Amino acid sequence: MHDAFVTEDGPALDAAHKEMGTNDLFKLNPVLLPSDIAAVKVRRKLDALVQLELAESAG
Repeated sequence: MHDAFVTEDGPALDAAHKEMGTNDLFKLNPVLLPSDIAAVKVRRKLDALVQLELAESAG
C-alpha cells in the first residue's frame, strides 16, 4: 500500500499542486457543491481570524 501512495499518487498530487500555482483554494475559483458549504464557512472564518490576528499584532 505504501508504494501506491509514493509511486502513483505522490507524483500525480505533486504535478497537480505545481499546476495550481497557489495554495489559496479560492483564488482558483473552484466549483463548490452543496456538501462543501460547512467546510467553506470554516475556511473563510479561519482566514478572517488569521487576518484579524495579523492586524492586531501589526499594531
